[in-house]
Amino acid sequence: MMVVFILLALPTIMDVFPSTKATPEDHILLTQRVTAIILVILLLTFLVFRLGTHAAMFASTPFSQRDYARSDYQSRQSQITEAQIPQPYIGKGPAAIILAAASAFALVCTHYIVGSLSGVASITGMNQSFLAVTLVPLLGNSIKYRSIVMGSRSLNQVELGIRSVINNVLRVTMLLAPLLVLIGWAFDQPLILRFDGFEATTLLLSVVVMTYLISDGRSNYFEGLMLIGTYMIITFAFFVRPEASVNVIFLGT
Repeated sequence: MMVVFILLALPTIMDVFPSTKATPEDHILLTQRVTAIILVILLLTFLVFRLGTHAAMFASTPFSQRDYARSDYQSRQSQITEAQIPQPYIGKGPAAIILAAASAFALVCTHYIVGSLSGVASITGMNQSFLAVTLVPLLGNSIKYRSIVMGSRSLNQVELGIRSVINNVLRVTMLLAPLLVLIGWAFDQPLILRFDGFEATTLLLSVVVMTYLISDGRSNYFEGLMLIGTYMIITFAFFVRPEASVNVIFLGT
């Protein structure tokens, strides 16, 4: 996550802290595009690492390599099964159709929600940054959050819940955001993911707190409360903060 933060924050650093003079927009745009390509490559490599070469490290019930020789370790890697995963209720075909239809409807709903942010901000007096940080993620991922909580409580799969949240973060930062940059490049629409100082600092502190709390592979209710408290502090800071002059996503000209 720290590497992802560094790659995402580089355009902001180049713009806010130039060496001797302001960095040309073309150089920042080129850096953003190279960063997007590197992030996509890292994500693909992570998938190979996660699902192929080192799948044993991500098993629900990890086993230690110290108990047997390396050759035995290689043979047992292929025998890992996820016995506690519930059996599917429907086949792959109907599930794919339902997923495609649900994704299409979610895309339409998100389009209207994002389009109405300016109207909601003008009526309520809230800034759009606060609405974008709190309202849009909560509405778009509320069902997923509920599934994670219910699965963690009923199936005692807290580890899988944490992994699901981390995978969601990686998907947004290493796939969706870079793809937006690359698609904009393909259609000759310059797109720069630019943070201001407050947003970059908030992202860094969030990554540091999350990495520190999950680094030992254990969790308890107090650490969960710390994460909730951190989220509440960040959202309140966005609520009282004046509207920024530069958006998180900046469209170059």
